[in-house]
Amino acid sequence: MKKFVAIVLVVSVILCSMSVFVQAVADTEDTFAANDLAFAQALGIIDENVDGNAGVTRSELATILSRIVMNLQNSQLNLSAYECCFLDVPQEIAGDVNCVSALGIMNGTSETTFSPDRNVTYSELSKVIVSMLGYGEQAQTRGGYPSGYIYMAISLNINDDKISDVDATITYNTVATMLKKAVNVKMQQKVINSSGTNWYYDSQEKSYLERYMGIANIRGVLSANSLVDATGETDSLDQWYYVKIGDELFK
Repeated sequence: MKKFVAIVLVVSVILCSMSVFVQAVADTEDTFAANDLAFAQALGIIDENVDGNAGVTRSELATILSRIVMNLQNSQLNLSAYECCFLDVPQEIAGDVNCVSALGIMNGTSETTFSPDRNVTYSELSKVIVSMLGYGEQAQTRGGYPSGYIYMAISLNINDDKISDVDATITYNTVATMLKKAVNVKMQQKVINSSGTNWYYDSQEKSYLERYMGIANIRGVLSANSLVDATGETDSLDQWYYVKIGDELFK
């Protein structure tokens, strides 16, 4: 018998509306990568027409990350309108590159170049996701790039400690898998006191999806909706567009 994992994401949208995204996937080795990619595609992070086994360039990764941090699904921002500080970046992706560069998530390969067409490696992907989650400074104290970031990625359980070649080219499946694992990591940020003499790491108790895209990762039993109540307590919920997970009600 196959086990199934139900992932329930409660999606909050700017126009005061919320929806629930439920994904049930078979717990087998053959379907992990495909379902991780489908997860990222359903959220609009990765394009639907990509080949999961294709390599990912630095410009493509910048676009994926900017879709997260700028939440393009709920924004009218035109990132392509911004000029890029790197001389080798085309205008159409300048906004994406500027976005992730300004936030310290991705760096250029020099002060004036980004190398947008170069493929991304495991070590580079570890660096950008660890940085996006707010653990970059801790990675620096562990040895910096690449060893410190790989260490943090493994510690946060977003990377595999069995990777034999950290300089190998990663695929869209790899990006999707790491982003899906990263949903379980609570973001943090460095907080400095008013006098500037002391600082500490503040856990925000939010995943990157909740902070940037308004999507909360809710795990539990979907017990009722507006049509049926699986508990038998009532025929259904009184409100349309609501679901009940455990004892909590979501719209």
